[in-house]
Amino acid sequence: MQDKSFYEEFSDGVKFFFNQYFKIDLSENLFNFLEIVTWIAILFVLDFVLRAIILPLLKKLKNFTENDWLKFLYKNKVFLSAIHLIPISFALSMNVILFKNEGNIFHVVQRITQLISLIVFTQLIFRVINTIIDVYNEENSYTTIGVRTFGQMLKFIITFFAIISGIMILFTVDKNTIITVLGALTAAVLLIFRDAIFGFVSGLQIS
Repeated sequence: MQDKSFYEEFSDGVKFFFNQYFKIDLSENLFNFLEIVTWIAILFVLDFVLRAIILPLLKKLKNFTENDWLKFLYKNKVFLSAIHLIPISFALSMNVILFKNEGNIFHVVQRITQLISLIVFTQLIFRVINTIIDVYNEENSYTTIGVRTFGQMLKFIITFFAIISGIMILFTVDKNTIITVLGALTAAVLLIFRDAIFGFVSGLQIS
């Protein structure tokens, strides 16, 4: 028992409890399934509690200050995405403790958590870009068109790198391989779509 962690002792205690009092012998696979479901439920509850506490406070602050940035950050759900990152970050750090001795299960859970964090973080950046565009639209500035154009271009670049990062997470592709493939693809794209790219750049300069 001294060689076991607290979590391992707790897991053995749960199995013994179900076997002793309910005559249910939890197999390893069933216990792992229940373990993952319980962990997901805890994270959802944590996310719900954080949203229930933080979002009403931010809404009151938004109504009180009437600040354009705060108003559009709230409208575009930037705060909501930021709150989602808290339980996800907690899960990334706790997965190592909860599933460290369970081999394949740990790798699957960790990769899924990393993929979700990538999606939420990408969504957060998109919503920040939308907020910046909305603020400039509110000001009726002559730079609004340029800001919107650069915003769309940034979204395209971020989406591209998010997809590459997702592939690296799912398939454990070495980053050097990705860079080599990207270099070859970039050369091909520049040769094939050279005129279209020059036209796009000219449009950005005009904006």
